[in-house]
Amino acid sequence: MILQVMEWGSMRPKPLTGGLFVKPEYQKQGIGTHLLNAIVQWFSDRGAETIMLTTDPGSNAEGFYQANGWVAEGSDAFGQRVMRKRLPRG
Repeated sequence: MILQVMEWGSMRPKPLTGGLFVKPEYQKQGIGTHLLNAIVQWFSDRGAETIMLTTDPGSNAEGFYQANGWVAEGSDAFGQRVMRKRLPRG
């Protein structure tokens, strides 16, 4: 298995995605970026204006999301970094 998607997403009450993992030996090959772009497009096609996610603060995942246009917005009650991405309007 190259990747695992734990949770595709929910549109309500706010669009939320999470649980995208690429095995370390397959990282840095564009797989995660391709999948993340597909998730973003899926939400955009359904009229979402933003998507939210949580990740471990200071993790490689946080850097990956930032490099793909996600913005940190603080932490949740469990200490997870809350991140948001504004979607292009179609």
